[in-house]
Amino acid sequence: MRDPAIAKQNILDALKTFDSREKEMVLLRPVSLDKLLEVFRKAPELQGMPTFRREGRIISVSDQSTFDYSVFGESITSFCVGLDQLLAGFDLEKLGHHAFETFAWYSSAFQFMDSIMSIRGIHFVHRPSAPALVRMTKKKVLGHPRRKELLELMHRHFEIPFLRGETDGLGWSFQSALPSHETRWIDFGKLLIALIDSKKSKEIPDEVRDMYGYLKAVADFKAHRLEWRYFSIKLRNEGQFKSAIMTYGKDIADIRHRAVYQNQTYDVFSYTMLEQGRKVDEFTNASRKFVKRFALALAKWNAEMLGGIWSHLGRMRPYPVRALDWPDLVFRYIPLWIALTELRLEKILAKKEIATIHTAIPNLITDILASMKIHKFPHLEKRAINLG
Repeated sequence: MRDPAIAKQNILDALKTFDSREKEMVLLRPVSLDKLLEVFRKAPELQGMPTFRREGRIISVSDQSTFDYSVFGESITSFCVGLDQLLAGFDLEKLGHHAFETFAWYSSAFQFMDSIMSIRGIHFVHRPSAPALVRMTKKKVLGHPRRKELLELMHRHFEIPFLRGETDGLGWSFQSALPSHETRWIDFGKLLIALIDSKKSKEIPDEVRDMYGYLKAVADFKAHRLEWRYFSIKLRNEGQFKSAIMTYGKDIADIRHRAVYQNQTYDVFSYTMLEQGRKVDEFTNASRKFVKRFALALAKWNAEMLGGIWSHLGRMRPYPVRALDWPDLVFRYIPLWIALTELRLEKILAKKEIATIHTAIPNLITDILASMKIHKFPHLEKRAINLG
């Protein structure tokens, strides 16, 4: 795990290296074939998309700084997707669709967790790329009577479909992983335990602690409802908190599974009250409320981390004549652009319940919209946007 302060420096170093590499690859005419081939081979890296190689059991990335650049871009993507899914949660809350409301809260929490883990040095790569193949070929081209000689860039996926990267700030190491939600929550639990062991548990939001307390209370009720009279979500000390993380952390994913695939939002307390013919009002909303509070707390924690890095990059302006400098370079990350086209950024900015979670949220979204407008991104050309 890496400290957020180390992450700031890692990301700034990555941006500087990425910027200098882009300048080195500028093609000046006349272009030699060797230079052209070099640029083609490095095309994915010039877009911030690292490639992976394997030598025996060792998996390595093409360039550590390019990977750090992509990790930061992906952490912003996950954060913005999480905010968009909070919007869905509020919409579904009004409609009273409990199952999919629960799923929206869970899904946003998962995205924030993913972003937090990337910043803290645990990053999962889905369908990583292998070095591209570049070859000369002859093809028919519209408007030309004869076949033309062309350079063809062939994208390839790495042999392992899912990778887990980890760093303490000195360099990334990689291993094969499973794309399961349980695995991700287990890793998140390890981060929480590391904070507890290093006497930094105050950094963990209370709502996160309560989520694990709730899961423990549900498990306790299942095991001891005939013996015990009272069940509490409060974890008495750090030892009990660590125990709950290790024992029940993977159960967070079950909330999603039950809501989406089984249409269940009641927990064991609710079903027991129903069986006994008692009022269930105070229990039926428990699962949704805990997941909602959990998601909003992770959003705030995530925003605090990203906001610190964003402010740091904003102060490190290398080109005073430009409106956005290092932040602007972040937005050149192609997968980030693609993800942003699907998100309701203006509604996120206008939604009071989201914009007031943390000041970093409106600041980041405003910078994203400004960058999109500066670059005349097609997604925004279709609509009038007042950045006022």
